[in-house]
Amino acid sequence: MAARENQILALDERGELLLIEADPSEFRLVDRKKVSENECWAHIAVAGNEVLVRDLDGVALFDWRPTSD
Repeated sequence: MAARENQILALDERGELLLIEADPSEFRLVDRKKVSENECWAHIAVAGNEVLVRDLDGVALFDWRPTSD
């Protein structure tokens, strides 16, 4: 899991990357993206705007840029 401002980025074990709005009053899923067909048990790594996702077969790199309102 990683956070930036009011957004949380989390990877579940099914290979879905979840973008969540940080709101203590309710769960607010903003977006989701399937990033792996394999199980994912590792934590994501974030460096600047890059997100690294490790699954059973390797590592994938994704771009995570802040959304503009």
